[in-house]
Amino acid sequence: MDNLIQWATTHFGVSTEELLAALKMSPSSQGYIHGAISEFFLMNLLTQKGFEVYRIKEKPSGGFDKKKVGYKGDFLIRKVDLDKYYVVECKGLKTNSEFRSTKTNKYQKNLTKKNAFDALKKFINIDKEKIYNNGYKKYLAEKNYWESKNPRKNFP
Repeated sequence: MDNLIQWATTHFGVSTEELLAALKMSPSSQGYIHGAISEFFLMNLLTQKGFEVYRIKEKPSGGFDKKKVGYKGDFLIRKVDLDKYYVVECKGLKTNSEFRSTKTNKYQKNLTKKNAFDALKKFINIDKEKIYNNGYKKYLAEKNYWESKNPRKNFP
């Protein structure tokens, strides 16, 4: 407990009671903590299973550069004694997309493994061509509608 008191004072200049009160009134902060806890447990589990785990920085230092292409995730992992590395993104189950796409009651979230996978699978093996074609169809429909309402004008 002394570590928590010292940490809250050093990092935020508040007591643990004030820190807890602030966290309770901030769903956004709670979301960050859920994410951090998920990453912490995943990192420990992977290490126990014999993986080397390296954290990928959120944003490289030295400006506004984005992450390196192919490294959009939380960790680089590899099985000890193997050459192949994998990029892993850790997603907690308490994100907006899961809340909107699964059944909930007033106090408890009912979420099966299948519900969670169905909510997250749109992020796995993304069909970029299908996404492009759907967007292009919508664009053409909007363009045709605009041109019908604005004859002899160029679509912006």
